[in-house]
Amino acid sequence: MKAFEPKAVPPDSWRHWVTEALDLCTAQWLPNTVLVLGLLGGMQLLQADAGRLLLGCLAPGLVALFTAVASRAHTPRRLHQVLRGSLPGVGRAVLCAATVLAVLYAVLAAIAGALAFGGAGAPAAGQAAWTAGTATSDFAAGQSALLVLFLWLLVPLLFFLLPLLVCAQLPVRQALALARQAHALNPFAWRVGAAAGLLCLGGAMWNGVAAVPFYPLIGTLLYVAYRHVFLGMPPETATQSANARWPALQSPTWSSPGSSPRRSAGCRPRCMR
Repeated sequence: MKAFEPKAVPPDSWRHWVTEALDLCTAQWLPNTVLVLGLLGGMQLLQADAGRLLLGCLAPGLVALFTAVASRAHTPRRLHQVLRGSLPGVGRAVLCAATVLAVLYAVLAAIAGALAFGGAGAPAAGQAAWTAGTATSDFAAGQSALLVLFLWLLVPLLFFLLPLLVCAQLPVRQALALARQAHALNPFAWRVGAAAGLLCLGGAMWNGVAAVPFYPLIGTLLYVAYRHVFLGMPPETATQSANARWPALQSPTWSSPGSSPRRSAGCRPRCMR
């Protein structure tokens, strides 16, 4: 049995990751569009403060959800089965985000309290700046979602952590350890995540509707990178299996573990132990 551990890949792999992510997103544009409009549309109905607070916690979970949807291209499971199976991993991603935000909020509240004693108006000014920045579009929830995702993508470990939680279904502690190893072997991955974050920032400055393609695209990008680094499936091989996925689902090689790259790509780490 092969150990489930990250591998070093060429630094120019990000070009192939982006190309395949675009291909997979195009192939699954309908479920992606329905999901992102339904989820962010629900946020639009909430009050501004409550919506922003929820988005701060849910943004990593939404990206993780689209990472799971992207894995549907290389698995015989239907969409509802993929979504149902990804819920534990999405829940762990949301819990991690909520924990980080709770600590950050406590620190900021202490700083705000200290500034209040000094008569400074920085917190109110920051709140006004955020409100003004997300009031330039009718789809304000989309703008807020992009701004929040921009901040989260600056966290280095997030790039591999979300696929490990959702696709590999690993506990948080083990996923964090493997994500650290993956980043140590592939330090360029953080630059890819930061560039994706800047893309989200540019989309937020343009219009909140940009969240409709950006969320699925980034989730798919994380999935493609995860398959390459952890499962040893380079993007070229993954693209070939994606183009032939429907004949592959009827192939008898799926009943023989280890007989096909497509079969091994669909295995979770627990199957590799």
